[in-house]
Amino acid sequence: MEQQGQFRVTGVVLHRKDLSSSLRTLYLWCREKGPFWVFAPGSGRGKISRGYTEPLVWGEFHLYKSPRGIYLKVADLREDFWDFRKSPRKMREALQWAGLLKKNLLAKHPEDALLRVFYWSLILLREGAPLPPLRWRFLWKWLSLWGRAPALWRCEHCGKLLEENPAYTQGARTGFLCPLCGNSSGGLEATLVLQELRKAVMLSRSDFRNYSFTLTPLQWEEKTKILEELVSDRI
Repeated sequence: MEQQGQFRVTGVVLHRKDLSSSLRTLYLWCREKGPFWVFAPGSGRGKISRGYTEPLVWGEFHLYKSPRGIYLKVADLREDFWDFRKSPRKMREALQWAGLLKKNLLAKHPEDALLRVFYWSLILLREGAPLPPLRWRFLWKWLSLWGRAPALWRCEHCGKLLEENPAYTQGARTGFLCPLCGNSSGGLEATLVLQELRKAVMLSRSDFRNYSFTLTPLQWEEKTKILEELVSDRI
């Protein structure tokens, strides 16, 4: 982090906390800097638009670091996702993602690749992609960057590649098994489930947006809860 003085960062507001009618603190997540707290004085008196200090606002933030802390001087808006406020479901989902990130990211530790995943996932959310597969896609990509994503290409027991062979599973809380391991352990055939989970995370943004509307009803909620637990298990 910079020494005392002015500097600029680009990123997103993950969380805000009002300390008084004229002072709030922001938890910014910034490129090349990671997440950190800043003071936003005057945000209630018009010196800085309150809209620029709301969660999910992306922009360039002009900051000043003093011995007492880091202060926001000016915010240049890039994207505010303000239309989420017209859809409580989308707004709730986006804030849940932001809350998970705030809880699990290491302060002042850059996570630029994950920052990009978060941004493009919000774009897909705004474009109307179905929430259950989109939530899976976001969390799996997050865990993949941390090396903790459930294996979708190898047997969880023996490590054999799962290519054209049928895939099996022993339940929602396990990965996928090859025919040999699946049959020997009484697993259930789950080839279709595996194929759809793979497509949900591997397709490009435009292809996923179109493909997601054709997905068959799966136990997305149950699968996604496992990913949320894996995220939280990191700390």
